[in-house]
Amino acid sequence: MTMKVRRFRAGEVLFLTGTLAEEAFLIRKGKVEVYDVVGGVETVFATRDTGDIVGEIALLDGQRRSASLRGVTDGELIIITAPMLHDEMRKASPMVRKLMESYLSNIRRNNATAAAQTAAAAAAEGA
Repeated sequence: MTMKVRRFRAGEVLFLTGTLAEEAFLIRKGKVEVYDVVGGVETVFATRDTGDIVGEIALLDGQRRSASLRGVTDGELIIITAPMLHDEMRKASPMVRKLMESYLSNIRRNNATAAAQTAAAAAAEGA
């Protein structure tokens, strides 16, 4: 299988919260940040760099993206398509698949809670 690479620039938005996932990415070079904007307030959940995989949650569970992704530096991403990832997941044991479902649910819940808390704190400061 041929590896496809996507280049990105610092500040470039790679995907947005709420969009459908067609691919995830292995960071080949550079740095990105995972963030969301709730109530006009931005919350950065994580910064990821070379060797990390991003965008996998929505690709695995079929839901819309729970966060946005933006380049912090210029870089390159190796594209992981849904068929590639699902093929690997089919090879996993039922226990590993169940653990992954739990992991995905926890990440989505934690992201939503963090974004809501940040928005509430910003609203309280503005009051």
